[in-house]
Amino acid sequence: MNKSNGNLTSVYKYSNQFPEQKTKDYDKENVIKVEKIDSLHYNIIVFKNARLKRKKISGIVKIEKSQFDYVNFSADYSRTEEINEKIKSFLNPKFKYIVSSQQTKYYNSGYAFLESTQKIEKTDLSIIVPKKLILKEYNYWSDFEE
Repeated sequence: MNKSNGNLTSVYKYSNQFPEQKTKDYDKENVIKVEKIDSLHYNIIVFKNARLKRKKISGIVKIEKSQFDYVNFSADYSRTEEINEKIKSFLNPKFKYIVSSQQTKYYNSGYAFLESTQKIEKTDLSIIVPKKLILKEYNYWSDFEE
């Protein structure tokens, strides 16, 4: 715990640093198409290959202006970042946007999902620290001792 200017900050000593996961090129043959339906709606289609005959995923997203930027096509798919960048290419970079609703269909499984943002509100994430704070050192090797 560190105290400066009346504020307490904490540093967790035993945080694990996980390496960035490298995804394999499972979906490198897929073709991603993002089309603008109107100013608020965008159509996303992921085809299995360049022949554009078999769809893997399709979706319609509704975009709204917002106080913060959160354009995120949420799908169980390894190339969603690429889809997000294609959606952002249609948007005015002077403004911030969020995905307010999304319809997604997975053709392999036959599942369809509808997701929407119901409410956005600011949240106070302050941690109240007791006046008498007892810090305990943890010995990880004790887990292996017999």
